[in-house]
Amino acid sequence: RDPLEIDADFDLDESALHETTATVTSGAIRSAYRRLSLRLHPDKALPYLDSNPEAARWAEKAFADLVEAYETLGTPDRRAAFDDFGAFGGAFGGDDFGPGLFDTEADWEAHGDKASGGTIFYAGHPLITTLSESLWERRLGSTDSTWIVEFYAPWCSHCQRSVETFKAAAESVDLEAAQATKKNGNVAETIEFAAVNCVNEHKVCNEWFGIRAYPTFIALNDKHGTRQEFAGDLSVDFVAWALEVAKEWAWLFRRSTLQVFRTPEHFARTLTTQHDTFWVVMFLDGQDCQPCKTAKTNLMRLAASLSDVNARVGLVDCEEPAHEAWCYGQGLCLTGQPTGGFSSSGSSGSSG
Repeated sequence: RDPLEIDADFDLDESALHETTATVTSGAIRSAYRRLSLRLHPDKALPYLDSNPEAARWAEKAFADLVEAYETLGTPDRRAAFDDFGAFGGAFGGDDFGPGLFDTEADWEAHGDKASGGTIFYAGHPLITTLSESLWERRLGSTDSTWIVEFYAPWCSHCQRSVETFKAAAESVDLEAAQATKKNGNVAETIEFAAVNCVNEHKVCNEWFGIRAYPTFIALNDKHGTRQEFAGDLSVDFVAWALEVAKEWAWLFRRSTLQVFRTPEHFARTLTTQHDTFWVVMFLDGQDCQPCKTAKTNLMRLAASLSDVNARVGLVDCEEPAHEAWCYGQGLCLTGQPTGGFSSSGSSGSSG
């Protein structure tokens, strides 16, 4: 290829990288790296460029830049630092957690390896993202990937014993993805691994998820509001469970036709105009409570299974201002748990 084409395709402009990497998944970064490294590796590119020294120089530079960028963006903790602070190492300025990354030693102590100090189990791991309250939305808010998240406490002996198993699971899933990419080309990776230190992230563990035991492993997707907790033998069933959940959820996200009703008028108009359709409607006291997320996951399963028959599945979020008076003032008696409703031919009713 023309060296200018290679250079145009792989632009290591720092501001462009910073804007792009804030929302892309780690799996997508790994997949792109695999494809580009195969295309740009000197063993593949240079034999075609022997007669053009300038093109060979550009090809070598493109591959070197690719490797350098992946050293930062391919490691979740380094990528998080790059998102927060911009410049990182080599062409981006500075080395590791050096002057090019943090303005003061206090910043380094708060965000770098010193803060990890053995309490962040997966610090620096290339496949496991250390999640925090501030990082949560950036990583999980807009992706279709299935996230397998471990909630742990550093003092917990069971958590300490599970570290190597969790790492091995992430590596096993990544190996399968790499083999699929090599075999099929551009294969979207759908599983991401992450961990939350509950000693440092009280709000995430206690308020958001209500974690009661360590370690707890949960599959979740914030974009679609799905959730499933692992309850098997970690050393035997974990990888198979993660792959099974990801496969099912990818199917659900493609096939489920769950109708979210935005207003009472939307609800009434839809049900009264579809007289021949049987409806199953779930009333949720918000979509953030963990029972609500579990209920929504099951509701999506039901919607996907009914997609070929004359039946629909809907959801009413009673925490939305438009629904509050209707939900809590019409005898639905919501108490924080999901409530089901059934309707056909324009009539409606509910059962707890």
